Amino acid sequence: MDDYQKAALAIQEAHFIMIAAGAGMSADGGVPVFGAIANHKAYQNLGIGYDNLGSPLMLIKNAGLFYGFWLSNLESYTNHQPHEGYAILRQWASRMESNKVISSLLEAESKTILERDNLSLTEKQESVEKEPPHLHFPVISTPPNPPPLPLSKPKSNNGKEKGDKPQTKEAFDFSLRFVFLFTPFFSFALVPLSSQLAHEFFFFFFLQQTKSDSEVTIQTEAQGSSSSGCMFPEISIPSSPSLVVTSNVDGWFLRSGFQASTICEIHGNIYKWQCSGTPNNSEKKTTPQLFLTPPCSSTFDPPCSSTYFVDPETRLAQFTTPPICHKCKSPSRPNIYMFGDGNLFVDDPNTTKLRNYSLWTRGVVSLLNKNPEFKLVIIEIGCGLRVPSIRKRCEELLVSCPSSQATFVRINPDYPDNKILASPNICIKDTALNAINAINKHLSKNEVRG
Repeated sequence: MDDYQKAALAIQEAHFIMIAAGAGMSADGGVPVFGAIANHKAYQNLGIGYDNLGSPLMLIKNAGLFYGFWLSNLESYTNHQPHEGYAILRQWASRMESNKVISSLLEAESKTILERDNLSLTEKQESVEKEPPHLHFPVISTPPNPPPLPLSKPKSNNGKEKGDKPQTKEAFDFSLRFVFLFTPFFSFALVPLSSQLAHEFFFFFFLQQTKSDSEVTIQTEAQGSSSSGCMFPEISIPSSPSLVVTSNVDGWFLRSGFQASTICEIHGNIYKWQCSGTPNNSEKKTTPQLFLTPPCSSTFDPPCSSTYFVDPETRLAQFTTPPICHKCKSPSRPNIYMFGDGNLFVDDPNTTKLRNYSLWTRGVVSLLNKNPEFKLVIIEIGCGLRVPSIRKRCEELLVSCPSSQATFVRINPDYPDNKILASPNICIKDTALNAINAINKHLSKNEVRG
């Protein structure tokens, strides 16, 4: 039995399916990947790679080039059609969705997990409310016999010491931020360079402790949209035994008939745009910030094709109406997680559905543990190593499942294995469309025999 037959058998026996797609999935539909787009003569003459072309920095340095890059991609995605592999994947997903018993079990399990999360969150919020604001460290009690205080300075009539300035909350908060900011860097000096795991931990710690006000603002506004009082916005309870998670921003899964509630576009979607914030265009910059204000949380449709023109030679975009945020009038940009984006990406839960992804995977793993006869198949297609976010999610899900109940199929013409956490059960060194067609032929034969 070859790998295509093994993959077909895994799909046939599965009760749940997660389809994970990267750029290689779209490439077979004639859409060039970003690396190929950057090979255009205009970009080569400038010596600019695709990671810089589509970055927020380019919006400040050369807005015409920035918009030309993204609007060219928008036109390319619109003018091309999803290849037949998408329709085949939709058929595979429909096989799972037809089992209403499994759907009911997953919905009930997801509700239980969500209720447990909300209860835990409520308890945490209540404990935080009892603590003084901005204090996230254990409160150190005063020793029973404190040392004698130094002689105080002469006091003025109002009881305050002369020459003293009271320490404000802002000053104290800044001191905490200083500790959080530089602790990881000092720690690097104490850890051997060979200790990669420790370095990754400190880097993750640094990212978590340096969240900007823009991220807090986005989260706060998202909380306001929730009627349940939960910190997360209202979400749909996962009930479909199928799920799509993709780093592609072309919207092709939705165009191919997949239900919107089952598609997690973790890097955003080019057909939705957002505020960019206020660019720092000052020639004499007094701050290294790229943007003086963070983006507001609004998202909206992309510019109408009648309002712009992209020169095919220079790849520069020209506008009759400049693309601006519909709410605050700052420049607009695609709602896509770009290179160097940091906290500038407005994480719209209706697009990324990261919370739904978490509920679905946790619900499936829970059901697998409770029912040894249930099985999951993970189909990863065309996900590279440059940004391995999808590969990591697939491997994380695999290791969290009972080993005999999950099958992970990785389809990639260049990197069919190259594990991060765990190797796939089935490695297929092939392009997306070829592999999908080959697997589907075996699946059809199995159904006829059955």
